[in-house]
Amino acid sequence: MRMTALALSVGMLCACTGEKSPTYQGYVEGEYVHVASPVGGRLERLLVQRGVLKPGDTYAITCGEPMGYPGGTNMLKVCRVG
Repeated sequence: MRMTALALSVGMLCACTGEKSPTYQGYVEGEYVHVASPVGGRLERLLVQRGVLKPGDTYAITCGEPMGYPGGTNMLKVCRVG
């Protein structure tokens, strides 16, 4: 019992610091929303017109979330022309 009270006291004291954290701790619930670029097919056609891709070629699209912050590629889409 004494060790439990000591561990609880130490844990509570460590949590009470004067420093402000730049993050929040907790749980957030939301709904998934799938958003697609309206120019996706147009870009593929443009690359075929310019000779970068040809029908049957495979290419990959990468994206990081949140957008605008480097170092976080967490989406990969593999596509085939045609």
